Amino acid sequence: MFSALRQGSTIYILDKSEKLKLNIGTVESVSIVRPMYKTYNPTVSFGTNMQTVVDITAKVGDQTLQFECVPSSLSIHSNGNYTISENKEAMISEVDSLLQNSNSVI
Repeated sequence: MFSALRQGSTIYILDKSEKLKLNIGTVESVSIVRPMYKTYNPTVSFGTNMQTVVDITAKVGDQTLQFECVPSSLSIHSNGNYTISENKEAMISEVDSLLQNSNSVI
């Protein structure tokens, strides 16, 4: 889970912008866990299935990447051109899925 990441942890980053590129980065910082929505919702009682998020800053080589509003209870998350994972096996499954989709298109 992304909420378990700490400074110095390994994070796997799949860049899908031009060519697929898998990077292994190091976590520089992780924000505290916070609710996804800041507004009060009276239909949801406090603590009941409330989605929480974290912000992650990672360093890959000499580049610093920031990922905002990452669901804290997940171990893999896609947003835009990036898929990030704190788990090597989850990233392998993502790459296998992309390969399988590419082969089916061909």
